Amino acid sequence: MSVNSDRNCLSNSPFSASIVDLFRASNNVCVNLETTVGTGGVKVAKAYNFQAFPDSLKYLTQNRVNVCSLANNHSLDFGEDGLKQTIRYLKEEGIGFIGTEECNRKDIIA
Repeated sequence: MSVNSDRNCLSNSPFSASIVDLFRASNNVCVNLETTVGTGGVKVAKAYNFQAFPDSLKYLTQNRVNVCSLANNHSLDFGEDGLKQTIRYLKEEGIGFIGTEECNRKDIIA
């Protein structure tokens, strides 16, 4: 991986340069995390199941994302265990989350 020195972010970032600039200029950035984050689990029966590797969260932290919404149709792609893994990895990265029963005020303050 190479570093884009103009923006101090990975050149293979999933975000366009204009989005990176917008995120960097913001105090708080909330995105919809349209995937689970983890390393396995049991897929639920549906057409598409998404799961990102835990190290992919670095793209969020490097680009100042500090809150993720989990209120979407992919949060349970790997069942309750997949959601729990997602929450655990978000907490480990210091990223707050909203949109689940586990949320409380302390979770969304980054």
